[in-house]
Amino acid sequence: MGTRGDAGSAPGGVRPVDPHRSIARRDRSRTMNADGRLTAALVADATDRATTVADRLAAADDRLAVTIVPDPDDAVDATATDCVVVDGRLSDDGVLSIVRRVADADRALPTVLYGGTDALVEAALDAGVADVVRPADGPTASRVA
Repeated sequence: MGTRGDAGSAPGGVRPVDPHRSIARRDRSRTMNADGRLTAALVADATDRATTVADRLAAADDRLAVTIVPDPDDAVDATATDCVVVDGRLSDDGVLSIVRRVADADRALPTVLYGGTDALVEAALDAGVADVVRPADGPTASRVA
């Protein structure tokens, strides 16, 4: 698989997630809210996994507020959303459809893929996803690509 972005020098090219870098990569005009927080809409099934993913992302940076939304249209319509995170355990077609819908609705709104197979990561990057976060063992998340 080809590499994109700066994978860093940590073992395996994995380092702690920096949600601010992901957001800034696509649109530098997006900034933190007045209270110093960034908001992420997590598109995932309303399951225990969605809660776990949201908790892991929020644990990576205490300034990140994550809201679970089962419908991608809700993520795009949320005016206070700084980025959209898509759970890579949704179907590949579903993930790619969400990435395209977000891009069609707001080209400046970055989309981040959380998890997924190598093939899905490549397809999502080709479809316009701004960044990829891989699940890590433990309570936090790790960033690749």
